[in-house]
Amino acid sequence: MFHLTKDDYIRLKNNIVSFCNGKYKDLSNIEYWDVFSVSNQMKYSSIMYDKTNNSVFKANQPILRCDVCDNEFRSKSLESHKNNLKIYCSDCKLCNKTFKIRDTKNINNQKILYQSKLELKFIDWCKENLLVVNNGPNLKYNFKDKERTYKVDFKVNNVLVETKDDHIWHQNDIKTGKWAAKVSAVEKELNNNTYKKYYVLTPKNWDQLIKQIKQDIV
Repeated sequence: MFHLTKDDYIRLKNNIVSFCNGKYKDLSNIEYWDVFSVSNQMKYSSIMYDKTNNSVFKANQPILRCDVCDNEFRSKSLESHKNNLKIYCSDCKLCNKTFKIRDTKNINNQKILYQSKLELKFIDWCKENLLVVNNGPNLKYNFKDKERTYKVDFKVNNVLVETKDDHIWHQNDIKTGKWAAKVSAVEKELNNNTYKKYYVLTPKNWDQLIKQIKQDIV
């Protein structure tokens, strides 16, 4: 059933930031009516009721908060998330199809995302060395005439760390030039002094680079 019930709305409510692309932000004064009489062929529909202005509006273009990365994103409708156990932004939804996204905590009890054993190994290394590791930034880059987003794995102080195993997806990115485009986006930030260093950590160079990373961080 595609219709969003009141129970569905209650389940999704904690992820809702606003409606109508940011126009309605005060959700405390907004009610969801799952059955509303309308004068068209559908006869009944759902509607949002704004108690402050005594008006109704459709829940179009909701801004939602991703359950994984906590980033906000615009969705076409709430109904499209009716059967989802978790709310994913497009980036996390795509990543989760390849590698399941998990989360743990840093030494400040903040949520840190990881997908591989190598990423978890780096997070644990930071904890052992009392270093505050954070989720890396989202950097915009262009590839094949389209703007994309490169999600760097980690940021420790102002040092960026990407972990890479020898997966076929990474090898394909290298062959197509997509990886070079991502690295160019990072180099632009380094040239602007936004970040100090950028490391690509692999199982093969772990022992060598982990010492350099620690020196740059501390």
